[in-house]
Amino acid sequence: MDISALVIRIIFLLLPGAVAANIYWKMKGRATRKDWEDFLEVIVFSLFSYAIYAFIVSFINWKWSAGVEFTAFEAFLDDRIAVRWQDIFFSSVVGVGVALIASYSYQFKIINRFGKLVRATQRFGDEDVWDFVHRSPDVRGGWVIVRDHKLNLYYTCWIQAFSDSGKERELLLREVDVYDDASAEWRYNTPVMYLSRKQDELTIEILSVPQLDQSITGPTEPGPVTQKELTDGKKKQ
Repeated sequence: MDISALVIRIIFLLLPGAVAANIYWKMKGRATRKDWEDFLEVIVFSLFSYAIYAFIVSFINWKWSAGVEFTAFEAFLDDRIAVRWQDIFFSSVVGVGVALIASYSYQFKIINRFGKLVRATQRFGDEDVWDFVHRSPDVRGGWVIVRDHKLNLYYTCWIQAFSDSGKERELLLREVDVYDDASAEWRYNTPVMYLSRKQDELTIEILSVPQLDQSITGPTEPGPVTQKELTDGKKKQ
């Protein structure tokens, strides 16, 4: 088999992993990574998808003697075996489920929680603290103060959306009151504000911690220190 035919064959066989990996990346967000790491994830997703589909096929054949064929693993190793579109299609369908499970595991830090349970790690995950703060159910959805060191302003608001980790920090703020950072003098308010700053140009102060079962579609009730009390206290200083 020539090189071009081999490459096409590998691309087809890795389609389930490519489908699963892209769904997974869209749900969890894409951090800056090396190409070989992305390719390795595609391979892992492909193997999991094929393995689960192979188990399903084996169960069907054992239970009902259906005679369903599965030759994807053999096709990986032997170019004389044809690549069956049924294996690729149904493994891709399985891959969607694998991506959902992987995203759920990432979102709720299943592996890290287990590692902490057996005292094997103290890490909260692979992402940086920026992602951890915004994704954590313990802190998201509450009232915050965002200090804009570039313009010497601060904003009392709640955060509706945030960017992935990168050079620029992007925030979508809701129900925003804008104050002068030095005098605490109120400037104006706006229902929505988009903010883009470098990493060292923002500070986020969390005023309250919402309950885990509260909705994150809007802000939770402020805690013992409300934004009005905080502002009034600053004006008296």
